[in-house]
Amino acid sequence: MASFSGHSFFFVLSAWVFLIGFVAFSSADVIDVSMQNFNKTVTKMYFSILFLANKDCEKCNSAYPKFMAASQPFMNDPQILFGRVTDPTLFQAMNVTKFPSLVYYAPGSATPEISGHDLTVEGIITTIAKAMKGDFSRVKREYAVELTEDSYDEFVAIPDVYGLILVYENNKDSKDHIEIFEKIAKTFQNDYLITFGKVNAQAEKSLASDFTISRFPGLYWYPKENKSSRKRYGGILEEVELVTFINDQTHLMRLPGGELEEFAGCIPQIDSLIVKHIKAIHDGKGLQPFIKKLKSDFADTESGKYYLHIANGLEKAGSMDYLEEERGEILKQLSARDISPIAMDILRKRQNILHKFIDELSVYMVNRDGIYEMYDMPHEKTIIHEEL
Repeated sequence: MASFSGHSFFFVLSAWVFLIGFVAFSSADVIDVSMQNFNKTVTKMYFSILFLANKDCEKCNSAYPKFMAASQPFMNDPQILFGRVTDPTLFQAMNVTKFPSLVYYAPGSATPEISGHDLTVEGIITTIAKAMKGDFSRVKREYAVELTEDSYDEFVAIPDVYGLILVYENNKDSKDHIEIFEKIAKTFQNDYLITFGKVNAQAEKSLASDFTISRFPGLYWYPKENKSSRKRYGGILEEVELVTFINDQTHLMRLPGGELEEFAGCIPQIDSLIVKHIKAIHDGKGLQPFIKKLKSDFADTESGKYYLHIANGLEKAGSMDYLEEERGEILKQLSARDISPIAMDILRKRQNILHKFIDELSVYMVNRDGIYEMYDMPHEKTIIHEEL
């Protein structure tokens, strides 16, 4: 880890640094930090937390709204600075090579530290709490970004993500509207496939006028393929109804509150292919047609890659016993004390996919000769040790 005495290192480099164009959008709560203003921003603050985004990083754009939302409860806190860094010279000085990254300067320290927590609202606030050695449990989290005319265009233009925006009127009912909307945004807090935004029609009159809204609140849905074809949501602002709608559109499969549904991660089209190729899966050979289909049609998704991983493992092992080995590996990872919420979600989805293979194998063997080979794949949740 690079070390800076009083951050003086940055004065040495400032003579030859060049600035790049910002690829993400700005927010009133987040300051763009460059070599030129580093000593006027980061070094002046009691605590600084920085979002580092490489211009070629696709995930950076989808993760940045989480950082913006996390900054909102601290907008009037004079001790904490939220900054975004896109300057490659600062990347090098901070010894960062993975993007996006969350870097912070603890109180009294001139040495940057890289956070190991998820780039989510909870992960970011947990990073702050641990670095500042304080109790931040009472900080009211916000999971939807308060949008302005300056930030709106780039917010909705983030590629390959869905968007849901609440346009509200600042009246006696708005508190309830925002509270429901924040619950929905919290449900999907660990998902980068969807972003949530809020527009205050009184504070942002020009922006609100673009929605030609006559009755508040207004909800607008942005498909990931074509953001210009936004649609006004015709249902009511109700938690269960909207979570169901989002699941139908995105296949994220969340329950209100954030838990994953039973078959989260599974892809119905691939599950049909499992049935079609079940003999080859049982025998551990003749899997190439299955593998070829997975590579051509599904290898661009997280779940599709895992189905392919299993198919390759079955072929290499030459036996369905490989599924038991994979199950053991997943259970081992789930039992780790330091597992993050996003990592746990990924493992839960993989576990669901494994269930599908094993369930279909059981049906196949019963139908074939009445023999049921029991696989001890528990459906109940593994107890995870939470960090205090």
